[in-house]
Amino acid sequence: MTRENSLFLQLPTEILVSISIQCGFRTCLVLRSTSKRLRRILSDPSCYTSMDKSPDVIETIVTVNTKLHVWDHLVFGQWELFKDAIYFEHMTFLESMDFLGGISFKMHRNGHVDKMYFEHRESLDCYVEFVLDQHKRGLLPPSIHGTGGVRLPHSCNRCKHYDTKSILSSYMVHHSQKFGIRHHFVDGKRILQIRIVHIKDDGHIPSVDIQVAKIDNIPLSSFESFMFSRLVWQSNQ
Repeated sequence: MTRENSLFLQLPTEILVSISIQCGFRTCLVLRSTSKRLRRILSDPSCYTSMDKSPDVIETIVTVNTKLHVWDHLVFGQWELFKDAIYFEHMTFLESMDFLGGISFKMHRNGHVDKMYFEHRESLDCYVEFVLDQHKRGLLPPSIHGTGGVRLPHSCNRCKHYDTKSILSSYMVHHSQKFGIRHHFVDGKRILQIRIVHIKDDGHIPSVDIQVAKIDNIPLSSFESFMFSRLVWQSNQ
């Protein structure tokens, strides 16, 4: 061991962790193999609770497994109030599949993604009450009931947050295609890729798979992916 390495290992734990994180995740893995002390320190998920100092550009892939039909409308966008979140909304003309709704994905600095399902505005109680009221007033014919592709303009205090959605891209399903979005966040350190995959099974849809894919545009090896989930994402628990 060189004198420089010996002096480095004598630094307080907090400084060792800070220096390691500033060197990036892959360097942390290398440092883990250089000494027993660094292996012990950098094997603790609590070291990775803050990735703000890391230079790593992290790309996470979210795969949404669902059932697609011809003329379905797939919308990707952002909520004005949640800049770190991207949403996917599945619009369909089939009333039997209108329950699919949408999913919001919030991406953290360490690449971890939280998901939250939300209903179509037209499935909310306030919207249903609005349509019923329009029928009572004779303003809507019986054939129009506000679901299955017919979407009436409505906004109230209970659903006005839907007005803050902005669309980044959208697709109409004509036949079997690949659908998705690759979004770069404004901090330049996070990339979220959302892929929509058609499945034939009706059960348990939509389902979501989340995995970190790249660091600095370089795909993670199976070992790196395992350690990233074990150390960095475990720090979210």
